[in-house]
Amino acid sequence: MKYVVPRISFSAKPVIMYVLYSMLFALMLWGFVACGGARKGDIPSPSESLRQAMVLYNNEKYLEAQDEFSAITLNYPGSVVVDSAEFYLGETHFQLKEYILASASYQRVVTQYPRSLLVPRAQFRIGECYYHLSPIYALDQEYTRKAIGELQRFLEDYPDDDMRSKAEEYLFSCRQKLAKKEYTSGILYLRIAAYTSAIIYLDEILNNYYDTKYAPLALFYKGEALQKDKRVSEAIEVFRLFLTKHPDHYYRDRVEERLKSLEIGESKEASEDG
Repeated sequence: MKYVVPRISFSAKPVIMYVLYSMLFALMLWGFVACGGARKGDIPSPSESLRQAMVLYNNEKYLEAQDEFSAITLNYPGSVVVDSAEFYLGETHFQLKEYILASASYQRVVTQYPRSLLVPRAQFRIGECYYHLSPIYALDQEYTRKAIGELQRFLEDYPDDDMRSKAEEYLFSCRQKLAKKEYTSGILYLRIAAYTSAIIYLDEILNNYYDTKYAPLALFYKGEALQKDKRVSEAIEVFRLFLTKHPDHYYRDRVEERLKSLEIGESKEASEDG
């Protein structure tokens, strides 16, 4: 038995083609919708991305969190969470003791997002980063001076912040270190009998680091330098000032001894001249 394929009449072809194109269009439309829905579900929102990054950070997975915070700052520059991402990017660097990179992130928070609630803490952290970068007193003190500048800015701009006492502690420590550096130089010049240079360094302490433990010592050794340089009247004045300003200092007995000797010598010299 033969099967005969029916012939499609010319008038029926447009209808069939219309149906085929309609079906094809419907399939394409469904594909776009399906793909679009999948992409939407695969890409988290900025807030969700931040939440996931914070989970990593709180679990101390700092390198992984670092990548996530960095991605947020790059992918969502106009988002309301970008300041938080930038700040916590700095925190990951801070936890890893990468203080230069950390300070750069904190600085971006301060300069690019000045209205952020994280600005005060970022400013404090900048000073703290430089504090940790500050080397021993004998080395170059560039980072120490930067720490002082940033911590002073924090204290001036946010005097009532919860981190005030910690900032003051860091600041005082930095000032002590700079005073020690000046003091060590002054004593060195005193020992080699370079009295004028010694006095210059000791005066630096008295003028700029008067609140440190090196100020009384600087005043005493300034008197010593003046005495050795035979500037007796000036030495007497300095030793008297020491007793006035530091009456309970453990150098008191030494100062009284020096002062008594100088005053006797000065009185004797005056009587001989008379």
